Amino acid sequence: MSIPEASAPTLNLLRRLAGLRNLAIAGQALAIGVAVFGLDMALPLAPMLGIVGLLLLLNGLTWWRLRQPWPASEPEVFTQLAADSVALAGQLFFSGGYANPFVSLLLLPVILAATALSAGYAWLAAVFCGALYSLLIVWHLPLPAAGDLDAFNLHLLGMWFNFVISAG
Repeated sequence: MSIPEASAPTLNLLRRLAGLRNLAIAGQALAIGVAVFGLDMALPLAPMLGIVGLLLLLNGLTWWRLRQPWPASEPEVFTQLAADSVALAGQLFFSGGYANPFVSLLLLPVILAATALSAGYAWLAAVFCGALYSLLIVWHLPLPAAGDLDAFNLHLLGMWFNFVISAG
């Protein structure tokens, strides 16, 4: 059974999203490991690794879904983008909230929605991610100290690393 042509862009986006989520899972696990074991930061490992586990589960379900014959829809893709956004916001909640230099990664779901979904879903993604960012201003755990780095230099180092991975 072939996929209808109208569904091809959303199916391709869903496939690309699953691939990007693989990178996010690896990146989050690596970042947590570097922060805890390399920088000696006291992060709450259980909930942060739990979020990584939930992303693994979501991606397993997504890869299974991609093998199914039914067409992908914009609401389905948006829901997956929203789930990724909530997962990222959860990681940010446990690691400094809006002060975390990786908070700008909340722009990625907005960019993906704006480039591949209809204008309504793009605006919904912008509002949703903006709300998550706003909530992180009020509710978050402070970013713990990192070895010999003071908070400002840690933030600058994180901004540099965020730029490098975003550019990549």
